[in-house]
Amino acid sequence: MNSQKLRALKKRTSVLYGIMLAMALLLSVAAIHTVSSINRDTNALVSNSIPELEKLGYFRAAIKEMEQQLYQLYATSDNDYYVDFERLQIETDDFVMKQNVGNDMYVLDLSLLKQHAIELNQNMQHASTDWDLARAQLAMISEDVAVLQERAQQLMKQRSADINNTIMHVQDDLGLARIWAVVFAIGIAVIAAFSGRLVFGFLSAASKNERLAKYPKRNPNPVLTVTEDNEIVFSNAACYQLLEQAGLAPENLNALLPEKLDHYKQQILNDYGLRSQRFEYRLNQKHLLCSIGYVDQQKQFDLHISDISELKTAQEELEFLAHNDARTQLPNLYCLTGRLEQQFEQMPEQPVGLAVFEIQRFNQLVSGYGHEQVNTILLQMSKRLRSLLDEIRFDGEIELYRISSRAFALKIWPFSSPTELAEVAQQLMTRAADPLDTDFGEFQLELEMGISHFPALATDASNLILQATTALDEATVSNQTIVHYHPDMLDHRQQRLTMEAQLRKAIANYELRLYFQPQMDIATGKIIGAEALLRWQHGENMVSPVEFIPVAEQSGLIIEIGEWIIEQACRVAKNLLDAGQAIPIAINISARQFQHPELYQQIERALQRHQLPAELIELEITESVAMHQQDEVLAVLNRFKALGVGLSIDDFGTGYSSLAYLRQFPVNKLKIDRSFIVEMLEQSEDEALVNTIIGISHHLQMKVVAEGVETEPQLARLKEMGCDTLQGYLYSRPLPESDFNQFVKATTAS
Repeated sequence: MNSQKLRALKKRTSVLYGIMLAMALLLSVAAIHTVSSINRDTNALVSNSIPELEKLGYFRAAIKEMEQQLYQLYATSDNDYYVDFERLQIETDDFVMKQNVGNDMYVLDLSLLKQHAIELNQNMQHASTDWDLARAQLAMISEDVAVLQERAQQLMKQRSADINNTIMHVQDDLGLARIWAVVFAIGIAVIAAFSGRLVFGFLSAASKNERLAKYPKRNPNPVLTVTEDNEIVFSNAACYQLLEQAGLAPENLNALLPEKLDHYKQQILNDYGLRSQRFEYRLNQKHLLCSIGYVDQQKQFDLHISDISELKTAQEELEFLAHNDARTQLPNLYCLTGRLEQQFEQMPEQPVGLAVFEIQRFNQLVSGYGHEQVNTILLQMSKRLRSLLDEIRFDGEIELYRISSRAFALKIWPFSSPTELAEVAQQLMTRAADPLDTDFGEFQLELEMGISHFPALATDASNLILQATTALDEATVSNQTIVHYHPDMLDHRQQRLTMEAQLRKAIANYELRLYFQPQMDIATGKIIGAEALLRWQHGENMVSPVEFIPVAEQSGLIIEIGEWIIEQACRVAKNLLDAGQAIPIAINISARQFQHPELYQQIERALQRHQLPAELIELEITESVAMHQQDEVLAVLNRFKALGVGLSIDDFGTGYSSLAYLRQFPVNKLKIDRSFIVEMLEQSEDEALVNTIIGISHHLQMKVVAEGVETEPQLARLKEMGCDTLQGYLYSRPLPESDFNQFVKATTAS
């Protein structure tokens, strides 16, 4: 009986064991499937969706920064902003290709933005910028940016929805896992009386399998499991690799535990609805992202760790470049504006001065040495300026900024009076004038500066920067080293900008004209030459050269205009030669034009193109140009002398240079400034000066041209002094080309 009962019990136990085994197997399969799904969704969330969402944010910021650089290009015509745009554009192209954030539409939209930006840059860098077209190009660029921003926003919404769906799916899987656990627990409770040991063994095995399934040893990211007492009960191979990369002993697993781990664990335990926490922490030089979750059944915490050091480094670099100049490491214009705004808000009564300065004749420096070498010079100059700040005697604070490719700024505060502000600026100018040793030799860098201050003149940060920049423009135009802002300067600046815009249109619309004033031999009364003079026919009116020539000089338009003058003068001289009249034409060469590296080639090409003998072209430079950087001037003049063109010093007497000193220059003529001729008969000093110039010039084998001769008594006195050539209203006003040709015919015929 007992044996029958035992056999029956064994049979029933076997059946129950089979049922239990079947239930265990069914639940194991379901649990493995559920856990795998959770693991897959969680990994996708941590490794893909969330980082991609962050990267999309960075992508949108980069697109916005590209748009800002193009607006800066439009506002300043400074090509460095386009260089910054290209750098950002390369980064965004690389981002789209590597990160796979979108489809081919992103590539197309970025290509459109790049194309419109190229067209804008070409327009802005063109000598005759079409501003209406520039605004239209900016509008298209804004549309391109808006399209890209909208696409990124849509993709961010999609990723956010994916994240929410994944979280809901994980929660559903967890709920399903709990249901399976309840079913299994009921089955175990029923069977436990008959096969407790087997069930316990099975549960232990199932639990172990579940843990191994959830935390595979081959997970590429570090995974830790800790108890409520921070005892590490599980770690994978990636943990040891991370410790080695951080320079720590691999066996020191506790070093991976964040300092605030207990804080986040307590938050999870106190809030039942809070299943996990996500935070960043440091491990030596590593930036780590930790995701911590609580497993109720085991009373343990799972830590998933990701190394985000490269991402953090990239973020820090972008943040630095947003506020600092990449080459000099100095704070930039964006940083200056932000600091000024903050300071004005916090201390609205405290006086703050701003001095904006740049190297004099910066464009000539670039033309002579190239952008790369000039950038190197600027880098060395910035180091010099940093060291000079410590030498300036001032009780307040001074900060140095680089606000554009060519301009620097000093923020000076607090100061007691504008006089003290000027003294600080003058100290910097004086110390900066010392020769600068560079990789390309020694440079004597002269600065020009504009100054304004808050709150007496400026009302906000943008206004202060504008005022100081306007004062700098005035310093450039007036050839001064330091100019303090005055409210009238904004009007003058606007007038210059208006004049520059009109002058650009005048060039495009062929409104510029060449007039010719004859130069007469004082002995024979015959024409022996003429001076080409630039005129601007603006509608029915003639614009005075006194108004537009300085604007052309400052804006650089004088280079384009000067080349046109050379071409037209050669054409007129060739026409006269073909008509049997060899009349030399004198061309005024401005200071900026004289320093342009292409001047020699321009004149040589024009002579060759018109097959004109070089002696029929004469170049006039002012006395001040001849006296500045004499070694360089002498080298250029010697090249022109070898070419065969005539050379003369214009407006002589206004620069107070020595006649004897001029003998080193290979010039043929001196032109006495009209201011001495006009007053010669009334002012004995002027008469003596004119007589002396004529006598010494002849001794130096130079011809003398008297400008501004208007009366017969002036003619008679100049004859007595032995002057060679006359030019003035006594013989003729400046004439348009057709009238000048008639004058030549009439004079030579008589």
